Amino acid sequence: MQQAVFCSDLYFLLPPEFADFESFRAAVEAAAKPFEVKALVLREDHRIPNQGVEKGVCMAPFFLTGYHDVPSLLRIWDAEDLYPAQVELLSQEEYNARLHRLVTDFCPGCTRYKPLTNRVQSLNGHFEEIALDGFCAYRVETKPSPRSLRHLLFTFGGFWKHFSYGADPAESMGKRLKEMLYLNLAEPQLTEQDGEKLWSGRAKTVFDGQVASLVSAYVQEVIDPAYHIAARIDRPAGKGFGDSAGTEDFRKACKKYGLSVLTLRFAPQGEEKLRRSLAELTEHWYLFPLDGEEGCLRYYALDSAAVRKALHYRLPLLRTLGLSARFSDQYGSKEYAFDESMHEV
Repeated sequence: MQQAVFCSDLYFLLPPEFADFESFRAAVEAAAKPFEVKALVLREDHRIPNQGVEKGVCMAPFFLTGYHDVPSLLRIWDAEDLYPAQVELLSQEEYNARLHRLVTDFCPGCTRYKPLTNRVQSLNGHFEEIALDGFCAYRVETKPSPRSLRHLLFTFGGFWKHFSYGADPAESMGKRLKEMLYLNLAEPQLTEQDGEKLWSGRAKTVFDGQVASLVSAYVQEVIDPAYHIAARIDRPAGKGFGDSAGTEDFRKACKKYGLSVLTLRFAPQGEEKLRRSLAELTEHWYLFPLDGEEGCLRYYALDSAAVRKALHYRLPLLRTLGLSARFSDQYGSKEYAFDESMHEV
């Protein structure tokens, strides 16, 4: 293993002129900002599209060497954003061999598993899903695999751009919401004023109302800022649906939409750093913020496997924050701790 640094969601090797992480951080603290240093940046994809094993796909903290091993000039503005990390560099041949052994030993029992052959190409699909420490966010031992609301949203977005409302736009949109997003809202209405459009329907559950708000936010941000979707709820909203995690209604709703509720607990002073790091996931619709209190944040995870992988990547930061993560979905709840690795508790 080699000493590395995690900063602003980026891994890089500890510059060779520093003996250890502490001396590097001390130099950053004492220097004028931005602090500039040349270091070898470690990337999971080496800025190459993930189209095959020859492209150098890997998963942190295991990185490939022999591709773009040229130091980059880095600018660091705040020493508080630096976290120590341990990484391992391997050649593509070494990485392939270790991954082959790991998949052979670990992956049987997953419904997505297919036996490997002696060809390197049989490892395709594993490079971006399982790390050499045995962490896999995509393992599924029960059928069917959960839906991904993020995938459904993007499909719906493509449809929206070519949608023809026809003679009855409110009914037509209600039908499409049900067909493509499983969002069933009764008594659809569409009103328009000063270029702003409001589509509304009656929701049967608080959960449906929250999903309608999520879909509306996606439509406004990604597709049409003048279009709003709203759900009328007959009974008082009360607390969020996530508070009912574990109930039969909750499990059915998670299965229907492909959602899970992610609860993060952490040292309160780390909230700003955590939000900043997770902003990439919220901006790209992997997470949708719900609520929280001191030392706790709750989200809908629109693609639970991708979110688990993203948390694993951020291990140096999350370990420092003392974070724990609980995913509650159609199969129950799973809690993860972050110390030397991300593991289920």
